[in-house]
Amino acid sequence: MVSSSERNSKKLDIFKKAQFTGLFFYFILRFMFHLPYKTDPIIVTQDMCDHNLHMNVNYYYRMFDSVYTDMYVEDLDFTPEYMQSGFSTFTLEDSIRYLKEFRLGDNIYPSFHLHNVNRKLLHFVGILLNEKEELAAVFETVLGHIDMN
Repeated sequence: MVSSSERNSKKLDIFKKAQFTGLFFYFILRFMFHLPYKTDPIIVTQDMCDHNLHMNVNYYYRMFDSVYTDMYVEDLDFTPEYMQSGFSTFTLEDSIRYLKEFRLGDNIYPSFHLHNVNRKLLHFVGILLNEKEELAAVFETVLGHIDMN
């Protein structure tokens, strides 16, 4: 078990090395690593890897998308019934920052946070941690909430 002070020290080291800039990384300073919505660890499989046995960038996006979609449906009630009532969402912007690579057999620990919301927009932020609780990737997406009626 990693102590709180050890975890904070690791975070400071990461921030010094990564040179975070702009609003994109604001949430990290505020919320830090484990975000409110967590899923079970995901293991990098052979079919997720490129020829260097690193997880292919396509799977970073797929992982983020599947994890926040579960949160979106389960916790925010964007159920099929809600969508059938005439409302929907559309992705307006996605961004991923790759900080460390995942390799075949690595465990990935995804977490998400609904950073901001209003009647028309949802702003999600997600992270992937590795086995050492190091930040490996940051994902940000903005969805538009649309009345299709």
